[in-house]
Amino acid sequence: MSEKTYVKGNAKEHVFQDGGSVLNISIDASDIDKSKLVKGKYLNISISRRKEVGQYGDTHNMIYNEYKPKDDDGMDQTPPEEQAPTS
Repeated sequence: MSEKTYVKGNAKEHVFQDGGSVLNISIDASDIDKSKLVKGKYLNISISRRKEVGQYGDTHNMIYNEYKPKDDDGMDQTPPEEQAPTS
């Protein structure tokens, strides 16, 4: 399993009186790791609930989702132009 890289930003859940909720997310675009972009413009992130609310009220963590599907031979199916540089 690869090491998680956290997205810099805030993720806070607001729960309404009727039981509904909304997840408010703020990401500083200048801090996005451009090598994590898919096709140069899509940012895949995974959001998970924190065990405890953070110092600034954050209720969720955000990490870069770097999942790459494998074919039957165990090879990466990502086309070369979408793969991050190796150097």
